[in-house]
Amino acid sequence: MIRMFSLGSAIFVLAVMGLSPAAHALHLEFTGTIDGVIGTPPAPFADIMAGDTWTVSVDVDDAAMDQNVDADAGSYLLTSLTLTIDGAMESTTIGQVAISNGPDNDTFAVLASLPTPIPDYTIGVTLMDSTESVFSSDALPSSVDPADFDFDVFSINGVTGGFTVTGSLAPVPAPASIAPLLVGAIVIGRRRR
Repeated sequence: MIRMFSLGSAIFVLAVMGLSPAAHALHLEFTGTIDGVIGTPPAPFADIMAGDTWTVSVDVDDAAMDQNVDADAGSYLLTSLTLTIDGAMESTTIGQVAISNGPDNDTFAVLASLPTPIPDYTIGVTLMDSTESVFSSDALPSSVDPADFDFDVFSINGVTGGFTVTGSLAPVPAPASIAPLLVGAIVIGRRRR
């Protein structure tokens, strides 16, 4: 006998059986360098300084619905975000990925509040393309290449305590510049044999 279940029942049955519905995850990672620190951020980032390396890892459910009704602006809730600066780390599930398809720029932005449950600061990674050629809609992209954008910024702003941290994304090596490095590594490896 075939039984029909509503979506809610199917999820409940999977949870009872110890299974979870298939998750669709888009994982993005951005890295760069701190350019400036004004004021003193709270722990665990109290000792960061210009020149430190930052990394933002973001996971978004790529099957999630667009939260913005505007046809040229998409908003997707993130499922997790981890910020790491010089070994110090914080994570959150409070935030969004925003997509703008023109009219002045194509924009990809990650906006989040840290730490949880009471946010003390906001972080953002913003990429903009003034040629408006990166996106053809406000849909969540399957990948993001910072080299496709002509402007980027990383920022942390204190909700309390009045501090600001700014940074830029690390340049992504062009494939043509990676090839000579790979050839060199192969040659050196063969000479050592």
